[in-house]
Amino acid sequence: MYNATSPTEGIPLPPYTLHPVPPLLPPLSDLHLSLAVPTVIHWVLSGIFSLMEEYGYGQTYKLHTSAEEETRNRCSRWECFRGVVLNQIIQTVLGVGLGMLGDGDMAGQEEYEIAVWARRLEAARRTLPGLLSLVGIDAEGLARNFACSRMGLAAPLVTGDEPCKPPHIAMTDGPDATHARLVAFEMACAWGIYWHIVPAIQFAAAVFAADTWQYFGHRWLHTNKWVYKKIHSVHHGLYVPYSFGAAFTHPLEGLFLDSIGTAIAFGVSGLSIRQGMWLYGYISLKAVTDHCGYILPYNPIRMITENDAYFHDLHHQSWGLKSHFAVHFSFWDRMMGTYWADKSAADALYQRNRNTAERQMNSKNMIQEKAATHVLDLEVTA
Repeated sequence: MYNATSPTEGIPLPPYTLHPVPPLLPPLSDLHLSLAVPTVIHWVLSGIFSLMEEYGYGQTYKLHTSAEEETRNRCSRWECFRGVVLNQIIQTVLGVGLGMLGDGDMAGQEEYEIAVWARRLEAARRTLPGLLSLVGIDAEGLARNFACSRMGLAAPLVTGDEPCKPPHIAMTDGPDATHARLVAFEMACAWGIYWHIVPAIQFAAAVFAADTWQYFGHRWLHTNKWVYKKIHSVHHGLYVPYSFGAAFTHPLEGLFLDSIGTAIAFGVSGLSIRQGMWLYGYISLKAVTDHCGYILPYNPIRMITENDAYFHDLHHQSWGLKSHFAVHFSFWDRMMGTYWADKSAADALYQRNRNTAERQMNSKNMIQEKAATHVLDLEVTA
């Protein structure tokens, strides 16, 4: 156990003692829960989208018709299901093994870390007047102008902790009370930084790292002809993707593109195991919704990232294989010249696929009807 105190001036740093974080859902450890979260999200969401297909909900938002799935996909839903379960078993076993190599989350240092952030804010506050003076701004004069109406804005503009009220206003609280208010304000800001801003930045960094790995790794799976034919073509057997097919890949691709990419994202972002649950859950949610075959209205992910089911579905088409390799954002495709910008052309090609599938289905039905009629004729003759 490590106890920490600081003899330096400023906001005091409290002592702390580290202890293991208790599991969120005992007796299941946080490690095992973090491995279960993406699988649960995958199948719950897939179940919802499957029910929508079964009962015809949201047909106006569907990208493909049933005729397209029937005529264009190269594997059955049962084959897809078996492949997904196999991948999830392999990745779960791998995750358990890797998790045993590291320690679990530790707690107890939260108040100490908050105090460290408060000290940084305090140092920034003391530095601000000097920085303003470099550009010719009189910080103390500005503070006095703010003092009557906006005391909160005035406080950071003076060096030290003296109150910044103008001379004609009576001093009723004194320097100690002003200092206490400043410390309380800095501690409140530090609390928000530690519990909300830093985790949000870590999460964004993790998604960026995952997207970077996915873009360049995914693109390599296409540019290497042998790898595409032997490995990545398994996933592209779904020209018409559906929800649970998101995890239908060759096992080696699942390890390379998904497991390693997620592990790198988790590592470089410094997320805790419990924070990692949000990352794994989001990645699973994104994969399912990207393959669900529905352009969901009011999709907040699309509004932020410009990457949704339409974006990824285009990549699954024979004419879009060299476009849209990223899975979380669109900027890598834009920067690397693989972004499909002509939406009208894509819509026309989608319509051509629908028309072709309908003709093939009609032809198939006619052949089946003729075959059935022939069988009946033979039975009658016999």
